[in-house]
Amino acid sequence: AVVDAFVKGDHAWIVKAMQNLFGFVMLIAFCAFVGSVLIGPGLLPRCYGPEFNAPTALFAAWGLYFIANAWRRANHVIVIGLGMVGRSAKYTLVECALAALFAWVGLKLYGVVGLWCGLAIATFFVSGWAYPFMIRGKMKEAEQGAVKDIDSGNLSPDASA
Repeated sequence: AVVDAFVKGDHAWIVKAMQNLFGFVMLIAFCAFVGSVLIGPGLLPRCYGPEFNAPTALFAAWGLYFIANAWRRANHVIVIGLGMVGRSAKYTLVECALAALFAWVGLKLYGVVGLWCGLAIATFFVSGWAYPFMIRGKMKEAEQGAVKDIDSGNLSPDASA
């Protein structure tokens, strides 16, 4: 739907769809974060026994990663819909390498809490930061009629370009 709206030049629909998507996804992510922090530490040992006792910090770190990943995925849907598959793949490779490094360092220094924080940091600071700029840039180009193609697919709001 995003590709269709983009090709037709319906930027208002894309913006509205993005607002709805981001609002819904982030609401779910925030609720998961709050729920895991408030309920997780008590629920885990009840379900699996007292040996499965985890600190609240672990649930908070996982929740931060969940929020980061939800933000990334929501932006990723729009980035792919706008045809920036190649650029997205490059950012994904960088993010995976940094995530592995940050998770390893976090695990060594702070245990599992550090691992989840390392994953969250890598996600926030690579695709979580870059994708919104990519989206904004592509939308600005399209509004100015400067989009020549979508990743060499020759789909353009201005077919004569």
